[in-house]
Amino acid sequence: MIWGFFLAVLAALALLGRTRLGFRGTYTRQEVGVWFRLGTFQWRLYPPKKENKLKKPKEAKKAPEPSKSEEPKPPILSPGGVFQLVRRLLPVALEGANAFRRRLQVDVLQLEIVAGGPDPASVAERYGQINALLGAVWQPAVQILHIQDGRVHVDLDFARREPPLYGTASLSLTASQLLWLGLRYGPKCLNIFLDVRKQEKAAQARQRKAA
Repeated sequence: MIWGFFLAVLAALALLGRTRLGFRGTYTRQEVGVWFRLGTFQWRLYPPKKENKLKKPKEAKKAPEPSKSEEPKPPILSPGGVFQLVRRLLPVALEGANAFRRRLQVDVLQLEIVAGGPDPASVAERYGQINALLGAVWQPAVQILHIQDGRVHVDLDFARREPPLYGTASLSLTASQLLWLGLRYGPKCLNIFLDVRKQEKAAQARQRKAA
């Protein structure tokens, strides 16, 4: 009985670890939005769904006046501290991005580029340049980014003055891979944040003492 329960837990953890988590973003002529995906289920993050239920208007309540003795809480980090944090996190972010790239799977990447402009000659030239660029970089990008379903289309529209870019992208990785990234880089990022915060507190203490 105990061994059966133990094996069932291991099987559930193994199944959960192989479940893919990801995001899907769409910017097309018909739809704009961002979704979070867990396995075969997905939830829209942006734009939020509008509630159809009619709500009764509530009477406006006066906001309580803040007491004069209350002082606004200082920010967690000053602008200089934020810059210092970003500067120290950048090497970690680059290292994580390299590891993330090897584990990330691009399920769908569909692009539509519209070459437009008032001058037909310049539009035709831009159309050829875009196709030449895509011919050089698209296939290597598909291999490097592990794109499962990748398509790109270039269109002409002489009525447009700016070349728009439409597309749909769906990225995913397994829960176990996400956990691995968190365990490997999470403590390092937390230690950097705490160290920067400690330095900020020490600098503020020295300023107060000098004043």
